[in-house]
Amino acid sequence: MFSATYLWVAPVAMQDMLVATTALDMLLAVSGGVWAALWLMYFLLLFARWPIQRLTAWSTTITGILTGWLPAMMLLNGVS
Repeated sequence: MFSATYLWVAPVAMQDMLVATTALDMLLAVSGGVWAALWLMYFLLLFARWPIQRLTAWSTTITGILTGWLPAMMLLNGVS
């Protein structure tokens, strides 16, 4: 699951960054890239057994805030 998701999300994020024309397009592209990096961290943590628990936890929290909570608040407050 990790490999399939990472191998799909990373190229899509790169392609989106190249064709982004608006700030929203760029935000979505960066969001995809951040999620790809997070999936890679979970792969390294859980399967490769790298000792990056604390880094992965903080990255998960920051990713959730920047790609979930912040865009939702912007949408609810009418910020384009």
